[in-house]
Amino acid sequence: MSNEEVLELADELYYSNPDSSYKLCKSLEESELNSAQKAELSMLLARYNILTTDYEGAEIELQKAKKLFEEIDSQMGIARVYGLQSILAMRLGEHVKSMNLVKKKYGIYVDLDFVEGQSNPLINISGNYLELNKPDSALIYMKKLEKIKEHIGTASFYFYYQNWGRYYDQIGEYEVAEQHFLKALKIAEEEEMTDSKATVLMMIGELYLSQKKYDLAIKYANMSYAFSDANDLIYEKRDALSVLVGIADEQQDFLSAFKFQKELSELEKEILNIEKINNVKNVKAKLDIAEKEKVIADKDAKLAKSELETANAKFTSRIFLFSLIAIVLILGLVAFAFIKTKKLNEIISEQHQALEIKNHQLSEALTDLEGSINYSKLIQDTLLPGSNSWRKYFSEDFTIFLPRDKVSGDFYWNYEDDQYVYFCVADCTGHGVPGAMVSVVGMNALEAAVAVEKINSPGKILDRLAEIVERTFSNEEKSMKDGMDIAFCRLDKNSKELVYAGANNPLYLVNARGLNIYKANKQPIGKYEGRIPFSEDHIQLSEGDAIYLFSDGYADQFGGPKGKKFMYKTLRLLIEENKLRTMPEQKEVLLTAFNKWKEGYEQVDDVCMVGLRV
Repeated sequence: MSNEEVLELADELYYSNPDSSYKLCKSLEESELNSAQKAELSMLLARYNILTTDYEGAEIELQKAKKLFEEIDSQMGIARVYGLQSILAMRLGEHVKSMNLVKKKYGIYVDLDFVEGQSNPLINISGNYLELNKPDSALIYMKKLEKIKEHIGTASFYFYYQNWGRYYDQIGEYEVAEQHFLKALKIAEEEEMTDSKATVLMMIGELYLSQKKYDLAIKYANMSYAFSDANDLIYEKRDALSVLVGIADEQQDFLSAFKFQKELSELEKEILNIEKINNVKNVKAKLDIAEKEKVIADKDAKLAKSELETANAKFTSRIFLFSLIAIVLILGLVAFAFIKTKKLNEIISEQHQALEIKNHQLSEALTDLEGSINYSKLIQDTLLPGSNSWRKYFSEDFTIFLPRDKVSGDFYWNYEDDQYVYFCVADCTGHGVPGAMVSVVGMNALEAAVAVEKINSPGKILDRLAEIVERTFSNEEKSMKDGMDIAFCRLDKNSKELVYAGANNPLYLVNARGLNIYKANKQPIGKYEGRIPFSEDHIQLSEGDAIYLFSDGYADQFGGPKGKKFMYKTLRLLIEENKLRTMPEQKEVLLTAFNKWKEGYEQVDDVCMVGLRV
């Protein structure tokens, strides 16, 4: 079998049996190959290295391939290198770099009028936009792909259907998404595309998770996990675990979520540790330096040879003496430089080892910290009411919950007894982990006041909540002002009378007369000088009335053309303009307005808002 035939066989085997493909490639490393064959060998090795997360090895092989393709002036080959480099960048989380590389590949194919090759970069570009959750941008390139659909290869049709499935999933058309994912799965199985099969099984599980079809989500996520594990697909195994964590999280299966999260953290540590990423980023720089040094050495050698020949022709008698002196001097300088360089390298090596140890320790600490925060998020999500808990008492509802960080200082809560439904939205001091700690205290205090102590007056509940919070954070040695603002309501399930009490946070009511504001007491829950008992408002609700409870994160968000706050006045106007819409439609309007306003700005605070229609 010729070298060319071995390369072709290795390429064909990659999708169905990547390990066998790799062994064939390694068997050619000592063979006599021309430049084109060497480039193809490096491309095959790089592809396998990406699959097995040897990212440093992949970058080295891709640099070799690019240099060889440049030497033989193969623009097609260079374009293919850009394609694999874009996949490598995506694996390393460098989405912008990945996008730029695949656009370079597409540009070369357009310049060469190579229509058959344009389909793959179009698939990759749209895939990158979908990875960034930008379906509208992805659609632009997917429509371009439709115009040259007949040029898509059989295996590439897998990615075509996968991208359409992801697109329809992201815009909420789940049935159409499922059809495309199943077509992609069929191609992956027929073409024996190992890693692709694992990926699409995971995506189907993720799709069912979006629809709350937990049994099917678990089935496909487990299939992806088992298939990835059996085929040593560490990257795909990580993605499957991520879906399993999401399922357990939504089902409030605390033990399973913790187990999956622990395994996921270990895998992520293996795939994306700081040392590995830094090594990849340094490979290209090292190769460039080595190449420049080689060019300089070649030029110096040629120059020395030319000068020597000229000198020999003109000064034969004297050049011998000068050359001898020069050699002695050079040898002396080389010896001196060698000793100095050796000492310097020893110092650098020691510093490098120390830095590697520090980087590893930092990576471990960051991973442990992220795991702890993820664990805290699971605890907080478990304590928050489920999305269906409002629908027993209200005809329509929405909940907007946007933590600034992974965990939130805002929370919403509800509880019912035989006669009443109690509910609230609260905004605790701070955000992130400190705010979340205060929120846990707040939720536990509300449970104690309402469920255990049986206090049913909203004003008295807030009085009791203030006592518990102040006592919890009181310390003779340290003075803390942790607390919360809150809008608290009690609804009589029979008469539909609503009783409201508030600490700084108002209640909005939209009824036939328009938008009504019920103001809160100007005092927080927690330590406060001059505290008075909380007052109450009694409101008779009618069918169709809508009430809104919220923290200050929405109105306080900076943005817009002048970088100003959104303001409560704008929020009220937005609610009034859309009061006839359904609650789910109002949620979309509110989210769209918020995201558009803060575009280009960081989110300044946690955001929580609940809308309920009688």
